[in-house]
Amino acid sequence: MGVLTKLLGAVAAASLLVAGIGIMSNMRVSVTEKTHEIGLRLAAGTLERKMLLQFLIESVVLSAPAGLSGVADDTDASNVLAGVTGVPWEFDPTINLLSLLFSAGTGIAAGPDRTGPLRDRLARGPARP
Repeated sequence: MGVLTKLLGAVAAASLLVAGIGIMSNMRVSVTEKTHEIGLRLAAGTLERKMLLQFLIESVVLSAPAGLSGVADDTDASNVLAGVTGVPWEFDPTINLLSLLFSAGTGIAAGPDRTGPLRDRLARGPARP
């Protein structure tokens, strides 16, 4: 493995870390803003796992389009660079699908924080009159 490959891997890892922190921050704000809605849904009998699933889907919806945008931008940049440098380039669907899945996985990993406000809201249970 060359030095350039390791360097690009380190840059990609740092980018994913920053993206994960951003998603965690957005999810924390989302849970805090929806405290009343969470209480109402719990009072109506919604299960805790359904509430967690809602926030998990929200985090994947935040991360997957970013991954799709990244693949599109990288494909365009690769086409331009291949034309300028004369180096042949071939679109590999497997690698691009893997990068999209990795992007969605970042959303899942950074998704609903069960140790933060969501846990506190779920632990209080339904709102009492």
